[in-house]
Amino acid sequence: MSNAPESTSRKAKRQAKYEARNARIDEWQAQQLAKSNAWGERKRAESDAKLAELKKANAPLQLLTPDEAEARRQREIALVQLSLNPPGGTKNAGVGYFLLIVFGLLGAHRFYLKKWGTGLLWLLTLGLVGLGWIWDLFTYFWQIEKYNRDYHNRLLDEAEAARTASDATADAPATEPA
Repeated sequence: MSNAPESTSRKAKRQAKYEARNARIDEWQAQQLAKSNAWGERKRAESDAKLAELKKANAPLQLLTPDEAEARRQREIALVQLSLNPPGGTKNAGVGYFLLIVFGLLGAHRFYLKKWGTGLLWLLTLGLVGLGWIWDLFTYFWQIEKYNRDYHNRLLDEAEAARTASDATADAPATEPA
């Protein structure tokens, strides 16, 4: 009969172990849930902050009257059109090749692309004794393309700077004269 109390004490120990393990698992799950909730709250707070920031960034646009908004839109359209079709800013390949063939040894085609240093070098050395002139016969088209691309990029940068400056002045709070 001594086996009966031992088996019940073993059962009780096993039951106590089982309950302790379940308690540890429950505690771990509660910690994971708390971490998950904290992470969710953090993400929700971050998204709320981003939303508030976006609303703040768009607030000046919403404060414009319809006439002011239309004027700003028209000005931006005009700047883009000007940057895409600048008056007299881009260089024509036909004119460039004419200058290269007729006055190339004197560097006229280099001056046309506003390459003042190499234009002067071509003028003083007669197109690097003709070798630079021959090189330009083959590469001048790409030189013109590069000049035009750089010119367009410069205009777009200026238009963006002007738009940013006008946005900054529009965003500034209006002060009433004292």
